[in-house]
Amino acid sequence: MKNFFLIVSAIFFSIVTVLHFLRFIFHWPITVGPITIDSSVSIWGALVSLILAAGCFIAYKQAPK
Repeated sequence: MKNFFLIVSAIFFSIVTVLHFLRFIFHWPITVGPITIDSSVSIWGALVSLILAAGCFIAYKQAPK
């Protein structure tokens, strides 16, 4: 069960990383109420989710089968 959770988490964080990079490249707007979130925030989101995805993939490879 632990391996399943790790691989699902890694895939989820990988998808989030790709979406953040796409938002940064294509300057897709995000508005929450009256606040518009700058696309440069997506770089930080992409880096954080990339680190989490890499950590999950590494833990999955090191986990006993």
